[in-house]
Amino acid sequence: MKHLLIIPVIALAACAQPPSMVKPADVTTNESCDKLPALRDELAALSKEQREVVTTDAITSSLFLLPAASMAGASKAKEIASVKGRIAFLEVKCQ
Repeated sequence: MKHLLIIPVIALAACAQPPSMVKPADVTTNESCDKLPALRDELAALSKEQREVVTTDAITSSLFLLPAASMAGASKAKEIASVKGRIAFLEVKCQ
């Protein structure tokens, strides 16, 4: 019986993170301050994709106990972390 309780917990732990929970990567960049608006647009697009992955994972985890989108490599968490890090770096650099 205990094993049946562990399976849903493991499945939920493997689900994709919402974009707001992704921490910025520690990066430096040689990009100019003019790049900030484009990076913010890129972050918005990646965040939209990630929210779709989170929704898909939630649905498939509840139906099949497997986070299908994350397992298929659809998560954009690494890209979001990178872009957030670049934005944070440029915001400090460009003050």
